[in-house]
Amino acid sequence: MEQITSTLAILIAGALYFRSIDLAAAAPSSFAFQFKDALVNVPAAWKAGVLSGLPFGFAAFFSVFLFMFKGRTATFAGLVNRLTSLIAGTVSTLVVWWLIAGQHLPKSDDWFGLIAIFAAIYFMGLAEKKRARELAKAHEVEPEADSEVAAEGGPAAAEAAAKEQA
Repeated sequence: MEQITSTLAILIAGALYFRSIDLAAAAPSSFAFQFKDALVNVPAAWKAGVLSGLPFGFAAFFSVFLFMFKGRTATFAGLVNRLTSLIAGTVSTLVVWWLIAGQHLPKSDDWFGLIAIFAAIYFMGLAEKKRARELAKAHEVEPEADSEVAAEGGPAAAEAAAKEQA
């Protein structure tokens, strides 16, 4: 709901700002002039610009669901969400390079960063599994019967803990 509200607020504020700008009176180097001019005098390649953002949107879409998992901390979910945005950026760069002639591949620094991100996600996942087991053992979260990380001892222990809480 907050995304819908914030999107509507931004659209309304943008529309009000757009209508308040007089291109004849605004200085060409001002933000106001550039804001309205970008919407009034749309470049011919606007479709390519819009299409170049779609791969990022598709790759980053599923990172939003990290916040929906029961028992996740905001620290873990927020950080992984940011990391998946970086991964989505690399994926979208590759897709744009493949679809649009003349684009550049990610540099070696970008590839190194991507590998470091995957390593960070791996170690964060290990820590999160350990934390989830500890919370289940302390009965602070309700373990799922088919989860191997819900309690120490694997699925059998998770099932026993779930029955105990029921």
